[in-house]
Amino acid sequence: MKGTYRIMDRFSEQLVERASDKKGMFLKGLVVAGLILVLVLLGYLMVLFQYSITLFCLVAGAGAIWLAVYIMQGLNTEYEYIVTNDDLDIDKISGKRKRKRLISVDLKSVDEFAPYLNETELHSDVTVLAEDGTGIDMWYVFIETESTGKVAIIFNPDERTRKNIIGGLEPVLRAKLSAKYLSGAEETEE
Repeated sequence: MKGTYRIMDRFSEQLVERASDKKGMFLKGLVVAGLILVLVLLGYLMVLFQYSITLFCLVAGAGAIWLAVYIMQGLNTEYEYIVTNDDLDIDKISGKRKRKRLISVDLKSVDEFAPYLNETELHSDVTVLAEDGTGIDMWYVFIETESTGKVAIIFNPDERTRKNIIGGLEPVLRAKLSAKYLSGAEETEE
């Protein structure tokens, strides 16, 4: 057909695992120390009662190991960035079993999108941290809404996610950022 155009949807999903910090490592060490203490106590009880409660101690030991693994997995955090056309959704996933939506953003309302350096000052009312904890290759999105005021989102989008975010921005901002960060690419449709 003459004059028919096909517009491609922009979609990307990116999963970013948060690196363990000192607090997380301390808590994991505490869980392991508690597990060792429980297993030693159960072994002592088995010897004290001359192995008459062996089955109880084995079941309790297996339960303690399962609980320790469950708690340690719960300390792991991942973030998922989902770009669908003009929307950016960021979810927090705890222990690969619990998902919580941190924020949903209409990309047309984005005021600023740029690399984030530790000395970058963001004058925001709310800051959403959804980054991997390494401090490397971080970006920020800055928006202003009536309900929450000025919001800054700090995260680690890969190149494909950045292209799709830029593709959903207002045309003036999209052109400026495309020229600066995407090697002069006009459109970022994938």
